[in-house]
Amino acid sequence: MRYIFAVLIIFSFFFSSWGQIKLAPLSHNASLLKSTSVHTQASSHYADILQLNVQTLQSDSLCVDSNLLSEPFARLEFDPVGIIGGDLEVNENCLTFTAGFIQVPVVDSIDLFLIDEEENVVTLLLIVKTLPPLQLPVIDNFSAVGPYPNQGFWLDREAYINRNLAHEPLSLGAATLDGVNENGIPYGGGTGISDHLTSVFLDIEGLDFPVLQYFYQARGRGFAGFPREQDSLILEFKTQEGTWEQIKAYPGLGDEGVQPFQYEEISILPKYRYEGFQFRFKNISRRDGILGAWHLDYVIVSDEPVPTSNIADVSLLSEPTGVLAPYRAMPATQFMNWVSTRTASEITIKISNNFPNTQEVSNSRLLVNEIPGSIPLIEETLLEVPPVVPENQRTLSPGQFTFQNPIKRRDGLINALEFLNVMDGDSAQVEMVYEIEPENEETRPAFSANNRVSSTTDLIDYYAYDDGSAEVGIFVQGTGQFDLVAQEYEAIAGDTLKAIRIMFPFVFTEGERQRFELLVWTDSLPSAPVYSFFYDQPIFASQHGEGIGSFTNYALKTELGQDTSIYIPPGKFYIGWRQVSSSSPFGLYIGFDRDSPQATSHIFFNTTGSWNQVTPGGDVEGAIMIRPVFGAERQVTTQVQSPPGSLHKISLSPNPTSDALLITSKAFDVMQSVIEVYNISGQKVMQTSDRNKINVSGLVSGYYIILLKDTEGHIEASQSFIKT
Repeated sequence: MRYIFAVLIIFSFFFSSWGQIKLAPLSHNASLLKSTSVHTQASSHYADILQLNVQTLQSDSLCVDSNLLSEPFARLEFDPVGIIGGDLEVNENCLTFTAGFIQVPVVDSIDLFLIDEEENVVTLLLIVKTLPPLQLPVIDNFSAVGPYPNQGFWLDREAYINRNLAHEPLSLGAATLDGVNENGIPYGGGTGISDHLTSVFLDIEGLDFPVLQYFYQARGRGFAGFPREQDSLILEFKTQEGTWEQIKAYPGLGDEGVQPFQYEEISILPKYRYEGFQFRFKNISRRDGILGAWHLDYVIVSDEPVPTSNIADVSLLSEPTGVLAPYRAMPATQFMNWVSTRTASEITIKISNNFPNTQEVSNSRLLVNEIPGSIPLIEETLLEVPPVVPENQRTLSPGQFTFQNPIKRRDGLINALEFLNVMDGDSAQVEMVYEIEPENEETRPAFSANNRVSSTTDLIDYYAYDDGSAEVGIFVQGTGQFDLVAQEYEAIAGDTLKAIRIMFPFVFTEGERQRFELLVWTDSLPSAPVYSFFYDQPIFASQHGEGIGSFTNYALKTELGQDTSIYIPPGKFYIGWRQVSSSSPFGLYIGFDRDSPQATSHIFFNTTGSWNQVTPGGDVEGAIMIRPVFGAERQVTTQVQSPPGSLHKISLSPNPTSDALLITSKAFDVMQSVIEVYNISGQKVMQTSDRNKINVSGLVSGYYIILLKDTEGHIEASQSFIKT
């Protein structure tokens, strides 16, 4: 359903207002649908990546879309060297892969060459997954970190694995099916089949009582009225002949209220009991956004004569709130001058007991580590008992709980943080970990996976109140004369502002055409802004393959478009925008994080000529996803599209890659270029020169942009790649 790299977007739907500042339910802009190959087997929005999933000792085929070529199709070739897992054959524009005998899953990438009559070549990448059938039981409670489903259990990537969308969740995560693909782009509108969640091959041949069990929920924290009554969630089984048959269908809620997770169990009839059986969930929606969400949890396939809905699992439900307050991230140089006042004093714990009876969790831990290296800073008990807290948190009745606990060793944490290894220009990351040890929990990997959860606090170059996930979009509704929104920050020492990062969610079509003015104030809001720059429309980073939860990086510019910076003196400063366009009843939408209420009192708006502060306790409670970036490092505005003909064409292979990246071009000598790699936030993470093959194994998984520059710093070529 969606890609998300370093930060993930998490949606729920509300519509509320406070004066003229409003929250809009998050949908998606169908007009921003990225052009892709029409081939149904394409594994991503990158048209040059295809995928096959083949069972051991079986064959499967796909046909390559010849429309990828501008000229008539001539032939399809492939590189036969080093193919693992089986054999590949080509018949015109169709491929057939026959898997050999393997005992563990194997993934191979094969270079394909689509050639036209003029001998022009389009390079494709075929990813083949060869898998032996799994033995039962198979259990997934979606507690693994998303956004994609666990490849050990599922073949596709459309369902969104998240920790925020379900209502009264049963475990740490859920799988959400809606109307956008794996990259967060709408399928294109018009009611029809949307997401799929397809199992791997299962060996249930000869079993007596195979059964599929799962919990499902319509809407969750979604927008009222969806899924519509004509929408549905569908379960299908695959026959041995290869056809999919509908087993169950659930209608949408319409105007009904959201219900808790519902339990279902389906006996697998003898006709489906073969080696290589598969099942899948799919949903029918409007296909124009994430309206109409369905959530799945605790999907279990087992050979049990008497299945039961009782789940012998105690689960943490959310990530730790982090070591800072009120921020979720700070520039390292600022924090090191302010450790005692910006270190959190309490934590929030959400936990669920899914047993049918009371359970004991006697052992639990709160850990704070410096990373990399997991250098311990403090360790103490996580779940408490009186007199530390009013109630016994270690004896849990069935249900969900939220606890607010003090950090007892806060003084020790402050002392440890003051000695972080942060020098000028360096950064640090601090990991907070929750761990529990339920006494009677079954010893299954899926059940133990949700007993430990962590979050990372960045001490790098930016401020953030938000946790990286947007539940709604915030906008200001007015005439365009004022229509100002700002978020307050504070600097303990003077520093240099270099860029502003903004999370733009897809909301309504009008949001694409909204002109806005990016603004910075120091000292006080009634004063004149110290920085102003107009943009004709927002840059949707997720539209360009950088993920639905990604931030657009705006480097500060002069009126002539040259790089600039602003000195921010000690004290309060404000980052915000003015809505210039007034062509719709809505406005420019910025991501809003409802799970960060500590930022509420730092939000201000102006629709009449006077500034107003948002007070906690109302409908608008949370953090605007706008982040000021500081430091000496040069910042690059998120790349959208290079001017036609202005840059050389380059080829990156393999793409995706986990190790080395080969850079080639027929237009110029890449060996003489300076090579720079930027992450999706616009930060430079690597630089090298005089090489056409670079090692990217040290980068974290995600999307990156590579720039090739000449010796004078002019950009010669630009291309994106995926680090797996």
